[in-house]
Amino acid sequence: MKNFLFVLLALFVFAGINGCSKDSNDVTGTTGGGNHNPDEPSNPSPGNNATNVSRQNLTISWDCTDPDQGDTLRYDVIMGTSSNPSTIISSDQLAKSYHIVILQANATFYWRIVAKDNHGSFTNGPVWKFTTGN
Repeated sequence: MKNFLFVLLALFVFAGINGCSKDSNDVTGTTGGGNHNPDEPSNPSPGNNATNVSRQNLTISWDCTDPDQGDTLRYDVIMGTSSNPSTIISSDQLAKSYHIVILQANATFYWRIVAKDNHGSFTNGPVWKFTTGN
């Protein structure tokens, strides 16, 4: 009887641990253990919805911090011409800016940042857009 109760308890614990799942639409991910996700990237430059942006030698930039002092942040820069950009143009970079040499004239570009800390936690930033000039 003791063995039966032990097995039953073990099954409940196993089911409880494996029954938890993360919503696939989460914009943050964490490994737990007291670590916090990075803050959401903010303050884009050029500003969101900016127009007539110079298309040559453009540097995009953003702000981002982490609530856990001492965490190292890295960034994925994602950009494209659709409102849901998916092309990673830079991955795991330390800088909060990215230099773009030449873009198409009179085009709208969408971009976002994924902020990742050194513990495996991440935060997807909002999608921003700008339109280039001639």
